[in-house]
Amino acid sequence: MPARFWLLLLGALLLSSTPSGAAPQVIDRVFLIVNSQMMTQSEAEDIVNSLKAQMLQAIPAGPERDRQLAEVDRTTVDSLIQELLLLDRAHVLRIEVSDKEVDAQIDRIAQDNPQLLTVMPESELQPRIVKDLKKQRVLAREVDSKIRVEGTEIQAACQVHRQSLRQILLSQILFRTSEAEAQSRAQAVRDALAAGTSFSEIAREVSDDPGAKKNGGALGAFQKGQLLPEIDQVAFTLPVAQPSELVQSGFGFHVLFITEDAFPNAPDCAQLSAEQSDALANSVYQQKRAEAIQAYLNELRQAARITIKSASSDG
Repeated sequence: MPARFWLLLLGALLLSSTPSGAAPQVIDRVFLIVNSQMMTQSEAEDIVNSLKAQMLQAIPAGPERDRQLAEVDRTTVDSLIQELLLLDRAHVLRIEVSDKEVDAQIDRIAQDNPQLLTVMPESELQPRIVKDLKKQRVLAREVDSKIRVEGTEIQAACQVHRQSLRQILLSQILFRTSEAEAQSRAQAVRDALAAGTSFSEIAREVSDDPGAKKNGGALGAFQKGQLLPEIDQVAFTLPVAQPSELVQSGFGFHVLFITEDAFPNAPDCAQLSAEQSDALANSVYQQKRAEAIQAYLNELRQAARITIKSASSDG
């Protein structure tokens, strides 16, 4: 789901839970209880309806909108639980937010996103900001402070990024036979290559692709994602001038061969600039942070007292 819709959901969630220590008001049926935090059925429904209304406005009618609306229904309860887990943890850690900090955040919104203030009065925006800042501080204290990015991780990320930009000149030999026969013919291809015969010459002689007689099996230049998935997966891990193992597709069995590759616009991982290194470090950090947040939420959830009440439950 696009990030903007999760931001809308989390924004709506900020008004959803009863503040810790506040006396619960019996307005409607309690829907969700997570330790010290509570949410009513109507609050949960308001959050879902608000998010769906935003989607209906922002996404044209069609399969993608239907998919995202279904995703909301599928993941809403888990998202609500995660929200209340963080707010409960903020209560345990006695995290507080000052009026000055809230005012500063409102000033920042007025400068960066003034249209928000036209649709939401400050009286509604302030509690959202308080809870959002509390959640951020929980994550900063218990997740972000523990994340470290090592130089070896930056190098590994560079190599992955470099490979994603690889361009290849791809050739193939196609066998439209049984797998057993294809295996035997593929071995003959490897033997001929080892004896010094060029791949294009072999392709003209043995490939079942009619075009190979003319082009020697050459398919052209490709970037990752432009080939059939089963071929793409093998081709972009294949070294230059080394035949692949048999790859099966709907067309038959393929022996793939890279005649040349290039890495346009790819960084030199041995000589990264400070800007490139920082960008890669941030990418690694964000990935590690996402994984760490999920692990942290899972840990909180395992230790939490969570009650989800169905619409038919009593009190």
